[in-house]
This record gives sequence, structure tokens and C-alpha cells, in this order.
Amino acid sequence: MYFKPRIFISSTIGDKLEVRRKIKRIFEVAGAEVTLYEKDLTPSIDRNTYRTDILQTDFVVFIIDERYGHKTDTGISGTEEEFNIITYSKKPCHVYLKEIEKTDEAKRFESLINSLGISYYYYKNHTDLMRKLKSTFFTIARDIVFYKMDSLQVDPILLKRIAIKHDIKEGKKFCKLMDRAIDINLNTPFSFIQSNLFIAAIDIPATYIKNCMQSIFIDKYCENMLRNLCDLITNFTSAMSLQSCPNSNLYPIDFLGQTIYLANNQWLDNVDFSWYDGQLKIILDSYNAYRNYLAQKSLEAELYTD
Repeated sequence: MYFKPRIFISSTIGDKLEVRRKIKRIFEVAGAEVTLYEKDLTPSIDRNTYRTDILQTDFVVFIIDERYGHKTDTGISGTEEEFNIITYSKKPCHVYLKEIEKTDEAKRFESLINSLGISYYYYKNHTDLMRKLKSTFFTIARDIVFYKMDSLQVDPILLKRIAIKHDIKEGKKFCKLMDRAIDINLNTPFSFIQSNLFIAAIDIPATYIKNCMQSIFIDKYCENMLRNLCDLITNFTSAMSLQSCPNSNLYPIDFLGQTIYLANNQWLDNVDFSWYDGQLKIILDSYNAYRNYLAQKSLEAELYTD
């Protein structure tokens, strides 16, 4: 059965309706059902209406600029009132805070958010906010799934197994690329330093992973390991592109079902090859650490089998 998550958006940017509608559109395009009050910084006049709306959603997004919002008859703003409902009900939420000088009440509210350990993100302007919302949607979807499973009292061991298997599957994709490149490096005339092997085989996927706005793994440590590895690789290939170019004798080689064309490099004068040797060692050591971590997770997954 198709599950359409319900997302409630609460913000203090009530006078910028076009911005709020764009925000709403981001989540609707991703397949969510969105509730967003557009008329004022306070929610519905009928407090029971918006409380019901909040409690029936799967996730709440709070967007706070320099303002605190209009106070209700409770003495706090509608946004803070909604936040209190969410923290009390333990529903998942994200908070997006504008990097700007805020009013004293807004500062107090921000301190409250920080003290409760709620996930929050800073944004500079509305364009940056849109980018942050899009980049964190995977995290939101993941938190919704975990919340749903938790509310249904799904076995935590099953959750752990699902998460580990997902990460292993995603992690092995890059391992296949690196293992084939290492095989070519060891068993053909085309080495990582003296040919365009890294550029032809690894540079494009490494650049994609490095710049990908969405999370690849559930395990954040694994995520950081792979992104740092790809950063090392792209720094290596960028330097190589500036200091060398492949000669005209291109040789076709199968690379996991696709053909890449390799050639030995022609280098500029006075190239410091010791830098490349050192960087290559760091890259391979980082890859081995990443690969070993995935192997460790594979063993861990076996512990969670029936």
C-alpha cells in the first residue's frame, strides 16, 4: 500500500506567502501531504483544529526567521505552542533557523530548541532555505519511517537489520568501482599515478557522491567515511588534470561492463611525484578503512538474522 506522509509546516515567515507556498510545493512534489496555515503567524482561531492537525501529522517542519511570531492567549507564539505540542507528543521534527539577529523572544525560543536536542539547521536566505529543505528530505523520510515503525512497536532488532542491510547494499556500489580500478592498477600497465585511470574510472562517481545533497547511508559514520574518501580522490584527480594529460595512445579496457579508455600521462616539468605517492597512500588507506567498516557491518548484520 502506498504511504503518503503527512507533514505540518509551522513558520514565522507568515507575511511572505509566496515563499511558504514554494516550501509547501517542495514537499508535495516529493509525495507528501502538507498542512500549512497561510493567513497569519498564529494558526487557526480554533485551537483544537490546529492541535488536531499537528497530532495527526507524521512530521513537523519549523521555520523561524528573526521574529518570534504573534502571541496567542497562552502568552507564547503560535509557533512555540506548536513546538511544545510536538515535543510533548514526541513526534519527529526539524527546525530551520535563519542566521540573522533575532528578537529577544526569538533568541529564547532558539535556546529552548537547542537545549532539547532537536535537529536544527541554519539558513542564510530563502534560496538557501529551499536548498536545505531539499537536501534534508531523505533524513525527514527516514525519521518518518522510524517513527511509524516505533509507533507500531516494530522489533528494534528488525529495524537494525533493515538499516544495516541498506547501508551494506549502498556501500558495496563504490567498492565495486574501487576494486576494479585497483585490479587494473595492479595487473595492467596503467597505474593510478602514471595513467589517467583514476580520472577515467573513479572521478565522476566520486564527484557525484562528494556533492550529493541527499544522504546515502543511514549510518552517519559510514556516510562521512565515503564522502571524505571521495574528497581525497577528487583532490587527487584535480591536481593530476592540471599537471598532466593522457597521451594519444588510448587503450580500451572493460570496466564493469562499460568501456573506458586509458593512456599513460604526459607530465609537466618539475612535478612533485612524492605528493602523489603520499596522497595515493592516504586514499588507499582510507578506502581499506571504509571497506573494513562495511565488512564489520556485514558481520553485525549476521547477528540480527533470525
